[in-house]
Amino acid sequence: MPTNISLKIKENHGGEEVVTTRQFTIEDISLDQFNQLMVATKDIIHQLKDDHALKAVIDNIFSGIEDENNELAMDLVNHLVNSFETLAVSMPEQATRLLSILSGIDANVLKGQKLMTVLDVYDAVIEENDVERLMTRVKKSLALTAAKINFQNFMKKVTGKTSA
Repeated sequence: MPTNISLKIKENHGGEEVVTTRQFTIEDISLDQFNQLMVATKDIIHQLKDDHALKAVIDNIFSGIEDENNELAMDLVNHLVNSFETLAVSMPEQATRLLSILSGIDANVLKGQKLMTVLDVYDAVIEENDVERLMTRVKKSLALTAAKINFQNFMKKVTGKTSA
């Protein structure tokens, strides 16, 4: 069931600060959010490759990941989401970006919130999205696709024909 979060948004209109309250609904992530998450994860990996000190810290945290060269490794996504506090300390912009993607709330709106409110948003994202279950499902679908492609390639070799 979606979680509703009320956020106060401060804007400057003609030199005067105006505060409005806006309601946001946190739901299961959409395909678009997932795609954005993959791009953000790739960017984080590139940053890690360039920062050896930070990479060493993250490597210790994510020591269970077996395929470090796979830029879209589902395990890394799972660990990134579950290690939000590490990102918040080491890579605050990326942590905000990930939370923005997963919550559907603009990063600038999040940056203007009190820390406890941002943590409420984070908690709602975690409650609404069973990240481990999502990653397991994506892996399963990708494995089925790979098996189908391998079978089709095998049949092409055996029969010498291509299928539609």
